[in-house]
Amino acid sequence: MERGSAIRVIASWFGLLAVAGMVLLAVSQQKTISRLRDRERRDAAELERLRAETRDILRLRAQESEIAGLRENTRDLLRLRSEVRHLRDQEQQSEVLQAANTRLLELIETFPLSSNQEAVVAAVRKRGAVLGIYPRSANDAPGGGVIVAGIDPNSPVARSDLKVGDQIIRLDGRPIETVAQLQIEMLDKKPGDIVRLDVVRNGAVIQIPVNTRAWPQQGFLP
Repeated sequence: MERGSAIRVIASWFGLLAVAGMVLLAVSQQKTISRLRDRERRDAAELERLRAETRDILRLRAQESEIAGLRENTRDLLRLRSEVRHLRDQEQQSEVLQAANTRLLELIETFPLSSNQEAVVAAVRKRGAVLGIYPRSANDAPGGGVIVAGIDPNSPVARSDLKVGDQIIRLDGRPIETVAQLQIEMLDKKPGDIVRLDVVRNGAVIQIPVNTRAWPQQGFLP
C-alpha cells in the first residue's frame, strides 16, 4: 500500500472514530438531558405537593382560628344564659318581695293589728333583716322620717355612729317617712348587709353605714 493510500485509510478511521465519538457524546447528552428533565418533573411534583401541604396547613390554621372563635362565642353565650337566668331569678324574687311588701303595708296601715295579722307580719318580716333600733315616727319633726328612740346594745348598730335621737330620713338613698316604710325597706335586706342611713343630727344631714342583723323572735321593729 502506498503511503498516500495509508494516510487516507488512517484519516478515514479517525473520521469514523470522531463521528462515533460525537454520536456517543450526543447520546450521553441526551441521557443527561432526559435525567435533568425527569428530575425537573420530580422537583415540580414535589413543589406542588409542598404547596398543597402549605394550603392544607393554612386551611387548618384558619379552621383552628374559627374553632377558637366559636368556643369563645359559646362561652359568651353560656355566660349570657347564666346572666339571663340570674336576672330572671332576681325578677321573680323582686316580684315576690314586692307582693310581700304591699301586703305588709296593707296590714300595717290597719293598726291595731289582730293576732293573726301580727303573725303574718312577723312571717313576712323574717325574710328580711333589721337594724336593731327602737324607732318612732318623726312626723312632728322637720323633714319627717323616723327617730331613733333606742338602740339594742347587742346589735351591730350599737358599734356604728348612729345615736339615740338621730332622725333617719333616707335608707340607701330611698326616702323614709314612716316606721312602716323603714320596715318595708328592710324586707329586701339580708343579715350582715351594710345599709347607708341619711340622718339629721343637730340640723345637719350625715350619712352613716350600718350593718344589719337577723330578725329576732321578738323585740325591735326595724
